[in-house]
Amino acid sequence: MKRGLGMGLILGTLFLAGVQAKPGDPGKASLRGPAVGSKLPPLRAIAVNGPYRGKKRCYVAAYGQAPLLIAFLNPDYRAEVTALAGKLDALAKQFAPQGLKGVLVPVVGPEARVPLAGYVRIRRISLPVVYLEKGKKDPQLVAWKLPREAHNGVILARNGRVQAVFFNLQADHLEPLKKALQKLTR
Repeated sequence: MKRGLGMGLILGTLFLAGVQAKPGDPGKASLRGPAVGSKLPPLRAIAVNGPYRGKKRCYVAAYGQAPLLIAFLNPDYRAEVTALAGKLDALAKQFAPQGLKGVLVPVVGPEARVPLAGYVRIRRISLPVVYLEKGKKDPQLVAWKLPREAHNGVILARNGRVQAVFFNLQADHLEPLKKALQKLTR
């Protein structure tokens, strides 16, 4: 019990969740991210779990034309951390029979490898969890156009193109994401 609670606190510094806001919301005009229809940039990251554990891999290339969920998680925000990652993992499992692939990307570097591995093991996360070689300063983040003020960003893609973008999702309000996943995986 103490170990699980301690890991949850560690994850508070690694994962995040935020308040509900949608791209294009008048109060959040700067929360834009990659444009719908644009080509996905590469996402080269080191896997914490799964068949590529410990290896650097481009997840955009690896998943090719499949429907894809990429969740960027900003470590500066701590609310509802574990719940959001768990809910995204559950959604990915729900839509896996329709071909959905996914990856959780806490925007952290190699210093977070051990706590992330513990989190994945304790929470039984099946989605690949990855970290960036240079953490928040990784130059490839520029191509993703993620707003600094976003607590999290979920990008849905198919055929290598952005289909939908969500920011500041809360674990208890994922209906818009579920509807977009249904449309994505038809």
